[in-house]
Amino acid sequence: MPNKQQNCKICGAVFYRSGRGRWALCSEACKRKNNTAMHRRYVENNRARVNESARRWKIRNWGASDAEIAKRAEQLAFERILPKLGFTDIYDVTAVRRYVPFDFVATNPDGERVLIDVTTGMTKSGHYHRSGVSLVNALRMRLYVLFVKPDLSSYSLRDSTKGFHMSVKELVPIG
Repeated sequence: MPNKQQNCKICGAVFYRSGRGRWALCSEACKRKNNTAMHRRYVENNRARVNESARRWKIRNWGASDAEIAKRAEQLAFERILPKLGFTDIYDVTAVRRYVPFDFVATNPDGERVLIDVTTGMTKSGHYHRSGVSLVNALRMRLYVLFVKPDLSSYSLRDSTKGFHMSVKELVPIG
């Protein structure tokens, strides 16, 4: 079977498809765009299933996943972790307004006022990035993400400029 000339269904570029397959995509970049769009549609149409899958993953890996653990993680961060890391003038924003995309405003060891989000999730979603990071940029403040392991045994603090994905290798025991 000779190679067939086709137009890419994403960018419209003319290319010769090698081999068999039903996708008419010219490059890895176009394949990535196509797969990202398909995944986004799947998540939008199956939100409950995706949330349940994430909850089951947390239970399997960490042993628990619920709002009570998240609240205890915030309390632990406020009372022990942040002071241990040298943060001062810690103000709990969620005590005033629950639906703010960060939990604390504090002064870091360099004397700079920063925002801190405490989470028990290993990553942050695109929605968080759109709302939280855009607000942080408007305020012209740095954002730290403090991951607390759901069993409350260890933590990891990252500057948001380094991304929102936490690695198990970065965990520090709470002592």
